[in-house]
Amino acid sequence: QAGLRVGVILTTPATTPTSLVRNLGRDPDVYARDLYATLHELDELGCEAVLVEGPPEQSAWDGVRDRLMRAAHQV
Repeated sequence: QAGLRVGVILTTPATTPTSLVRNLGRDPDVYARDLYATLHELDELGCEAVLVEGPPEQSAWDGVRDRLMRAAHQV
């Protein structure tokens, strides 16, 4: 039986980059702009789950955290 296909979204560089890892960077405006497209891309690649590195706790990231909570299914 094949394992679960999991995508990963990071704000920091991956230690082991793969085709299912996306780094959206440390700029909250760029991250927010690219988030939904990245989620759709990982979905099209067949990811059954996406793990997201938590964004920084700075107020500039409040909008990103809100978008992530709206898109999330918590486990």
